[in-house]
Amino acid sequence: MAQVFTSSTQPRPSRLQKYTRQIAYVTTRLSTLYALDKHYNASAFSQNMWTLWTCSMITLDHKLNFTPEKSEKIPELHERVAQRMCNLLTSNSGLYIKIGQAIGINTTILPKAFQTKFSTLVDDASQLPYFIIHDVFTKELSAPPGGPDRAFSLFEKEVVASVSIAQVHKAKLKGKDEWVAVKIQKLDVGVQMEWGLAIYRTVMWMFERENHTLIFIEDFISGHLRQELEFEHEAENARRTTSFIESKQGLHGKVYIPKVHPKYSSKKVMVAEWIDIVRLSDRKGIRRIVSKKDPLIEDSIPQSIAFGRTQSIMHTMVSFSAQMFTWGWVHCDPHPSIIICPSPISPPYPPLRLIDYGLYIQVLELFKREWVDLWRGMSRCLSFLV
Repeated sequence: MAQVFTSSTQPRPSRLQKYTRQIAYVTTRLSTLYALDKHYNASAFSQNMWTLWTCSMITLDHKLNFTPEKSEKIPELHERVAQRMCNLLTSNSGLYIKIGQAIGINTTILPKAFQTKFSTLVDDASQLPYFIIHDVFTKELSAPPGGPDRAFSLFEKEVVASVSIAQVHKAKLKGKDEWVAVKIQKLDVGVQMEWGLAIYRTVMWMFERENHTLIFIEDFISGHLRQELEFEHEAENARRTTSFIESKQGLHGKVYIPKVHPKYSSKKVMVAEWIDIVRLSDRKGIRRIVSKKDPLIEDSIPQSIAFGRTQSIMHTMVSFSAQMFTWGWVHCDPHPSIIICPSPISPPYPPLRLIDYGLYIQVLELFKREWVDLWRGMSRCLSFLV
């Protein structure tokens, strides 16, 4: 007679088998979620979870260790926080690199640990393959001129520069003997932006709970970051800045904004005049193109060339002073890489070039007057001390 097993008499799985199945189930679900997020969501969800975790650790660390009783260990706290932030920004790349650059520019007002970690933070070097660039260009400019082959007689597939939200290629306009720089937005940036702004609001709320008054800047920063992804907006900023410079006595002919070609530009593609350059921050590069002797020895630079470099710095200062105090139209991403010197640098000195026009802000007249009063007051204090 066959033996019949009921549910009550069937052997139960061991605890090890039960835990093994649970672990396998969870691992499968997480792996599937990770794959879907990576291929269909530009890893935005994974980046945000990593951001949330890091910021939670920073908040907890501050809550436990930023106390009068532990004041002697505050430098160690700053070191841990700076390292965590640097790891987060470099691993997430993209727009996070832009945030890191903003921190790097302002490290003089931050603890020493931040100055060390963020002073060498470089831009994201990831590059999109050419077939993706071709698809983006064709989609954005579906009407004539169409894809790169219809717009350009030559299009160099090798990337000239790769930054946080876009990459640049060198091309030659079809039917014209003119080289241009083609700036194409990276595909994942738009998706990562909205997810990133959502987690940014969460992080601001967390810091607000710890009496860090930051929430008031949330809408302002979010709005301008979205604008920076619209290259049509950047092209308009370039045209507006050009009109200001041409109307300013002392700047016309000394500072130059490369011309944008609106016919070949769209929300994610911008084509502008190509210029052979050396960045003002590249000291070795400047010395290499102006000196026939040892480019690393300061004394080998002719006096006329040294004067030209000084003039470039003066033109930069006058330009940004006019933006702040006269026009109220201010470039708010002024890292050294956007200030470039045409190559070669030799008399007569060609005008300084300013690039990257995505983040300009029109300041209120009241703010402009207060800004003038601030600098006037600081100048008086300095003259008194001297």
